[in-house]
Amino acid sequence: MARKVDLSTLPEVVAVQREVEAALGREGRLVLRYSGTEPLARVMIEGPEQAEIDRLAHLLADAIRTRIGAPGEGPAPVVSSASGQGNGTVSPPGPA
Repeated sequence: MARKVDLSTLPEVVAVQREVEAALGREGRLVLRYSGTEPLARVMIEGPEQAEIDRLAHLLADAIRTRIGAPGEGPAPVVSSASGQGNGTVSPPGPA
């Protein structure tokens, strides 16, 4: 990511965030924020079904990557997922 754009100003990201929150309902939660120590956005999701958590984390991370990734500056940002709760991180592109 080239810079930390306020995610709430990106209609594409906000739309997917609302979709994720609606899918989780009262059975889960979403935390979307920038890392304070690394140049990346963190997508943290908790919910009852791991497969659905992973799908939602990737969906939101993809929306962020598409909107604020740094095209032409090396590989696309990466998304990772962890067990227990879904965690997607959008990290800066690596060296070209």
